[in-house]
Amino acid sequence: ETYRADGYLVMESLFDTEEITGVQETIQSITRKAFATGDWESVMEMEPECEKDRPVARRIYNPFHQDPAFRKLATDRRVLDCITDLIGADIALHHSKLNMKPPHVGSASQTFWHSPIERDDAHEDLHVSCWSQFVLFSRHQNSPPSCC
Repeated sequence: ETYRADGYLVMESLFDTEEITGVQETIQSITRKAFATGDWESVMEMEPECEKDRPVARRIYNPFHQDPAFRKLATDRRVLDCITDLIGADIALHHSKLNMKPPHVGSASQTFWHSPIERDDAHEDLHVSCWSQFVLFSRHQNSPPSCC
């Protein structure tokens, strides 16, 4: 109901703290390994600014190929149950990319280029948990943007 009305769905506590910590550690490990080999540009994209004099990953390319933890996360029954409830069971994964918005670096405006929709359409009262996302309420009920 919420998805059909608002165009988004929040699943609170879908993963526990231990699972999230494990994924965060995996991201840190991939970042360290990529820098150690000197081939980080084929593995990830970095934020233009550092945090505490350390580089920060913005995007990991093909995370399923980088570590099995990402495939495990995406194919977890809890995730798949949510997806199939929304769109049905005929789903396939054809590409993986992990986009991140780390705290204290970058800005929310950096994500706006993904959307041709003007900022005026954004809801003004975003909850703090949504600050790293550009949420457009009920946008799924409108026709696609003219660029599509």
